[in-house]
Amino acid sequence: TYAEGSYRSAYGLIESGWRLEDGDLVYGCTVPANTTATLKLPCKEGAKVYESGKELTPDGYEDGRAVFELEPGSYSFRTEQR
Repeated sequence: TYAEGSYRSAYGLIESGWRLEDGDLVYGCTVPANTTATLKLPCKEGAKVYESGKELTPDGYEDGRAVFELEPGSYSFRTEQR
């Protein structure tokens, strides 16, 4: 029902973790400075996705996953799985 991990890269600390909460997927991550990341969150196309409480529109969908291109920073996502 949850997992987390981190990796110290040449650019800084990369962190990733998820948990199930009230039937939704809650995912948090940190993208280090001077890098970008592609995030693919499992969810049905059209399902609501929030980052820090604000609804977001994915950059696209791929194989049942919402795709986001992330800039450096810390993120907290919630996707409706119902």
